[in-house]
Amino acid sequence: MLRKVLYQPRPHTVQVLRRYLLAGYDVELLSPRGNGGTSFLREFLTEIREHGHAALLLPEVGEERPLPSALLAALSEHGRAVPTSAMNSPAELASHMERAYGGRPLTLLVDGPPALPPMLQAAVAHYRLVAPVQIALLTDRETPAAVRAPQAVSVHLPMLTLEELGAVLNGACGAPLDAQSVSRVYAKSAGLVKLALAISEVGIIEGQLKMIDGNWVAVQELWSNRLLPIVRSYAQLEEPADVDALEVLSVAGLISATEALTLVGEAQLERLERSRVVSIEPSGTRHWVTVTPPILGEMYRHSRSPMRLARVAGRIEEVTSRRLEAQDPPQRQIRVSPVNPLLLRRVAAQRAATMHEARSGWEEQPSGSTGVRYVQTLIDQYAPAQETLRVISAALDTEPAREDRAWLHIWQARVHAHQLGDLQRALAILDGETELAQYQGLIVAARIRLCSDLDVIPPDAEKQLADLNGLPLSVQAEMRRVLVGVHYVRGHLSLAEATLTEALGEGSAGPQDRLRVYEALIALEQGRYERAMRLATLGFERAKDELDGMMMRSFVYVLSLLIVVRGQGMSIAKYTELVAALGDVPVFPQGAYLGIRVCGILSATASADELRGLVRALDRVDLPSSTLPGTSREWAEAKLAAADGELGSAAQRCWDDALDLRRRGGYLAAAQAAMHSLQYRFDEVRAHLVTEWLSELESEQLSATLAFLRARAHGNATELQEVIPRLASTGQVGHAMQAYRDLRLLPSVRGNRELADQIAADWEQFSATLENSGLDLLRVVASEAKLTRREEEVARLIAAGLTNRQIQEALVLSIRTVENHVHRLMRKLRVSTRQEVADSVNSWLGHDSRELA
Repeated sequence: MLRKVLYQPRPHTVQVLRRYLLAGYDVELLSPRGNGGTSFLREFLTEIREHGHAALLLPEVGEERPLPSALLAALSEHGRAVPTSAMNSPAELASHMERAYGGRPLTLLVDGPPALPPMLQAAVAHYRLVAPVQIALLTDRETPAAVRAPQAVSVHLPMLTLEELGAVLNGACGAPLDAQSVSRVYAKSAGLVKLALAISEVGIIEGQLKMIDGNWVAVQELWSNRLLPIVRSYAQLEEPADVDALEVLSVAGLISATEALTLVGEAQLERLERSRVVSIEPSGTRHWVTVTPPILGEMYRHSRSPMRLARVAGRIEEVTSRRLEAQDPPQRQIRVSPVNPLLLRRVAAQRAATMHEARSGWEEQPSGSTGVRYVQTLIDQYAPAQETLRVISAALDTEPAREDRAWLHIWQARVHAHQLGDLQRALAILDGETELAQYQGLIVAARIRLCSDLDVIPPDAEKQLADLNGLPLSVQAEMRRVLVGVHYVRGHLSLAEATLTEALGEGSAGPQDRLRVYEALIALEQGRYERAMRLATLGFERAKDELDGMMMRSFVYVLSLLIVVRGQGMSIAKYTELVAALGDVPVFPQGAYLGIRVCGILSATASADELRGLVRALDRVDLPSSTLPGTSREWAEAKLAAADGELGSAAQRCWDDALDLRRRGGYLAAAQAAMHSLQYRFDEVRAHLVTEWLSELESEQLSATLAFLRARAHGNATELQEVIPRLASTGQVGHAMQAYRDLRLLPSVRGNRELADQIAADWEQFSATLENSGLDLLRVVASEAKLTRREEEVARLIAAGLTNRQIQEALVLSIRTVENHVHRLMRKLRVSTRQEVADSVNSWLGHDSRELA
């Protein structure tokens, strides 16, 4: 939220105003919105009263009223309480004012024209017959000479200097911004206090501003979609043609007045200048046109569709003869949102109830079945290893049935392997259990699962798991589930899909949900990106509805892989939120947790120092890499090496990891690691070997990636054009966009106008298929909060960090209406503070595509 701060005083302007008012002049104090004019009036009010003069501040109210409530309150304080409904004429109001102030000279400080309604203006004229009344009116545009009072002057409220703005930001942010960052904020905001505060506060929230050596330092571009509501309020133009003209000038940037006239026409340029959204400044023999504030220009460049920007850029290039680099089009993103506090409370309550029920069942009737359930609950809730092993030992002493005994030994082995780090002891426990008859298949499946997670997958694992003759249905179902995982990590996708189809027809909903994770992963590797996203989204929503933390984590792992495949970036702040939402390291399974951390680092848009911090934090997590794709620590280390400029080291790290994963039997993850290596540094010998690996894997996604990397390394325009549809269909938007960029730079394309035009048209068509909407990773829809359309608008602005007064300005409502909406939001969201409203709203609204329309 934006904090309220005291703005720096303008002493010289205070003295100028005092002289004019004492001389009997009314003053129009001209100041653009957001320049701290309201705070200046309050300071000036104090100055006037200190000199013994009667003065009254009439605040801006957002809508016209018969009389300002501040005036009625002042009359009431002086014993002249008058209801608005009883006020019949200006003369009557003037008489009330005369008796309240004793006929003394009066100064009215008016915060905006709406605060000076017609009846009050007429009453002032009557009051002036008995005593002087001076008016200081804060406004963003001068009153035409034909209608302004004869004894009236205009005074410009100066902008804060760079040093003064730095002091304001220091007070607002709790620490100073370094000199370069203050300059950037000052330049973007044109010195407007409101915008500067919004830019800096949003930068801190989203991670563009980082605390380094006691100063806030801008480490990324300081634009954010959260700024849209406040920035858009500076471009409230009535004519659509003016909006189009402002867009053209914004995309063009700094241009001469002659070029601006050619682009938008004289009439529209004059209207934009009168509206104060562009300025024309002389320099030397030329006049230059710029959008003001500059961040308004950034809004148009960031929020327009790729096709629209391409057309606008074409017009600008014709006039200015300046080549405009097309920006990457907006993508259909997978967004990361914080978890709703309400959901966290519900999950905690569910976990407590489950633990109570499992413990009570075990204590009331100790047996193999109640023991297995209690142990599973202890595992799910991160119980200490010794406590879990104690319960397992007690349950084994109850002489459980063979199936329950098998599961107790399996959990005993998993605690030793995953929680205590003793794989050999775990395997010995499983190998020592040989009297389970037809339930021995559970032990076989558990042993292969342990080896797949922590060691080398047995060469005959698929054969062992496929032998299902004569086994109970529960054993067959478990062995099939593990077999699906082995087929997947070995890249045998057709076999994995066939086995998955069989397994989905068996078992309960819980095991089926675990299989849906593999269903999404298989679809992703087969190149069916949209299906993978749909399955992951539905799976996560189902897990969220059932308050199943383990399955939520599993589907977030799939979504994290989708982000990496897409080539989408994630801010450091979002990554930190995601890690915090994951909670403690789970006892079992652990691969999904590690995968989310690694994939998050691969997607993080951060400096080398920031990446170093993330990698070191990952090193402190005591989890071994598994054979699942995206769970290798070497991938994170390689990205850090690349950020430090050591591409050769990054490529070697990933290649060594690929060879190790091949040794362990994780052929799919090995091919992905090799692909990362080739992206850092292409090597034809290694690429040839990877081609052989891919022939065994049936992965369309990886095949398309290799074709792209080879075409890019060879600079082959034909191959690049051919691979783009494959990249797009497999969800690799980042690679597809890079392929278009590479094509435009190839000499063979630049020298062929017809080919260049065709590629540009293809790129425009591809860009048009991308959009800003999408799913939220960890998105939590507060189903209890049935918001109205207006309440949803208010909620979005709260999420963007606006105060009630700023929401009032953005939606053109009264402050009382805004307060009522916020009050209803609190009630519906079941929260009691404004910060909790923002937390809840951010967790399920995020950035909507309508904000960018």
